Amino acid sequence: MFNRVGTMRYSFYFLVAEESFPNRIIIRNQLMQLGQKVDIVATPEDLLSQVAVNSYDILLIDVGLYNKLYGCDLMGFIKKKQPYSITPIVALTFLRSPRLEKCNITKEWCFFCKPLNPQEAQKIINYIESTLN
Repeated sequence: MFNRVGTMRYSFYFLVAEESFPNRIIIRNQLMQLGQKVDIVATPEDLLSQVAVNSYDILLIDVGLYNKLYGCDLMGFIKKKQPYSITPIVALTFLRSPRLEKCNITKEWCFFCKPLNPQEAQKIINYIESTLN
């Protein structure tokens, strides 16, 4: 895929873990319009099932997604698993909170706020591309 100035753009395989159905649709559409491949899950169990059987380039995880594991704990758990120890994780959130700030200290992933608009979706892709250079 090429951008407007003719330079190569990467196409990534995203797994989006988001509880809210409307947010899942918005995020999927924003990323697909930018030429990305996207799978969507709504629960931590589905997230863990998907990462067990597929190889994703990027994980977008709602920090509020939890069952027994709260968002950042879930992301940390996934980061300990191969091959996801080197896979970028982007956390999605509505608000900054003390718990979020605690997660941010690790610098293992970055945070973007919802709702995701086209500019934010492009920023996520740019961030991931910058980690490849």
